[in-house]
Amino acid sequence: MARYIYNQETCAYERYELKGTALRNRMAVLLTISFGFALAGYVTFLHYSKPLDLLEVERKNADLKTAWFHLNYRLGETEEKLKFFAEEDDQNYRVILDANPLSTIERQAGVGGATRKSKALEEHTLISNTFDRALKLNNQLTVQNESFNELQKLLDRKLKEWASRPAIQPIDNKDLLRLHTTFGMRLNPVLKVWTAHKGLDFTASTGTPIYATGDGVVQDAYYSDSFGNVVYIDHGFEFETRYAHMVRFIVSKGEKIKRGQVIGYVGNTGRSAGEHLHYEVLYKGNQINPINFFQRDLSNKEYQKLLELAKTENSSLDY
Repeated sequence: MARYIYNQETCAYERYELKGTALRNRMAVLLTISFGFALAGYVTFLHYSKPLDLLEVERKNADLKTAWFHLNYRLGETEEKLKFFAEEDDQNYRVILDANPLSTIERQAGVGGATRKSKALEEHTLISNTFDRALKLNNQLTVQNESFNELQKLLDRKLKEWASRPAIQPIDNKDLLRLHTTFGMRLNPVLKVWTAHKGLDFTASTGTPIYATGDGVVQDAYYSDSFGNVVYIDHGFEFETRYAHMVRFIVSKGEKIKRGQVIGYVGNTGRSAGEHLHYEVLYKGNQINPINFFQRDLSNKEYQKLLELAKTENSSLDY
């Protein structure tokens, strides 16, 4: 930009230009001031700015911090789910399966063990605490997983036991004409003397289907002078059943049987005073009253009536 000054002699403004020493002095001042500002700016930049590699490290640290918060959040969710599964395990599954709940000591097994951490990890409290939390959760999950495996095996055994247990009537109610409920001492219909009767007698027409009352294996199937055509079934878990006086049986020794499977038909063979099925239940080799196993097939009212009939003394059809 041009500079003008007033000339009193000519009474006019004239263009003014620096020359010689004045110009050099002015330029020197300007350069000095510019250098001073540049130097101050450079020093300020060095003081307040960060190297690119440091900025990259800080960016990565911010990402790691975000991931750490997310990890802790997920750990909290997993801990809540594990707590729910542990409560279900102890208060429901183990109660149903007649198993004792796990103790606090068992659930804490392996927690707080001597797992070595790096020195850098030990010096960083935040990360070290998260590491310990994750390790504890991992150990508890291992215990819970082993508990579920144990419960699965127990359930499989219980299901097999429940399926094997004599739990239904061997004669369908619609085919049943009469149930002789005397178990124990009874009047022999032929000899007219009191003798032990170790089963129940189901009166039904000849040819009425007879059903296995639980899963098992045919222990024997043959004809005897006393029981006539008879089938013995071993149900495992120390239970056995016997079905006597059949007109015929349709199973053979060693055959696997399912609950509700027809094994033969009502008859009047052996020492029998009429067409009927003589049925026995044995536990640990001793006869027990089969009436205690019929509730599955009966309403509460029908079952109570059956119990009352079982208390009355009447004769059986076996002799």
